[in-house]
Amino acid sequence: MIEETKNMIQKHGIIGLGVAVLIGALIFQILLSVILSVLGKSPEYSSIINYFILTGNKTLFRPWTIFTYALIYPLSLQGLIGLLVDCMFFWSFGGMFMQLWGQERLRKYLIIMIPFLGICGAVLSLIMGNQLVYTAAPVIMAVVFSISFLTPDYPVSLWGVVQMKMVFFAFVALLIEFISWGASATGILILLGGLCGYLFTLQMKKGNDLTEIVFDAFRNLFQKKNRKGKFTVTVNPFEKKEEDTVISQEEIDEILDKISLSGYQSLTRQQKEKLEKFSGKRKTDN
Repeated sequence: MIEETKNMIQKHGIIGLGVAVLIGALIFQILLSVILSVLGKSPEYSSIINYFILTGNKTLFRPWTIFTYALIYPLSLQGLIGLLVDCMFFWSFGGMFMQLWGQERLRKYLIIMIPFLGICGAVLSLIMGNQLVYTAAPVIMAVVFSISFLTPDYPVSLWGVVQMKMVFFAFVALLIEFISWGASATGILILLGGLCGYLFTLQMKKGNDLTEIVFDAFRNLFQKKNRKGKFTVTVNPFEKKEEDTVISQEEIDEILDKISLSGYQSLTRQQKEKLEKFSGKRKTDN
């Protein structure tokens, strides 16, 4: 079983890893429940699992819950069905996301969406009387809606019976998820996840890659921190330095690798400028 899991992750990348982590988290919950039952400490199960669930007034003291909330499902038939449905949605729509926008962008999208929706969930929990917030459904709806509004007219089949446009299927999926949780903090967070997916694609169509914008912002923030405390040297501002005009082949290879992996739109403004300068230089040399 471990070998099969490794093969799935290697073959399907971030999609296989995501499904494996969700199933693994459920197995952990089941084992924990069984062990506590054998030890006669079943009531302690909830108190332990709550350390991984979002609760508004405890989020500051349990900051990891803005990530771990997405791993927890109820130990019930409803929870098992919910997990299977979420894995199916993630496998299908996540696969399309990866094919159209690349695995690297999907990875960054998930890294951003999980904590962002976690913070939103903590706020909703606080507003709604510290309700418990958990399940990966909000994040998965963000993936479903991002792809559905990119190719809204693409035909999909609902359980092999009803065929409909992808955008309609997305709303059906959202309705199913919302009904299963009701008008709770988790249910509202699921709706918010769908909205985030729509807004992401809306910006992508305008040429704004939010994943790169966020990652560049953090990258620049840490670069500024690293520069603090260092001595500066004043140079002639009108003197053009050699290293400003020279673009190494290694930089160009990295840019071309990024294009092949995630497409031209994934490049930052600086990378696009470097590629244009390099192309102009090659034309001049020839």
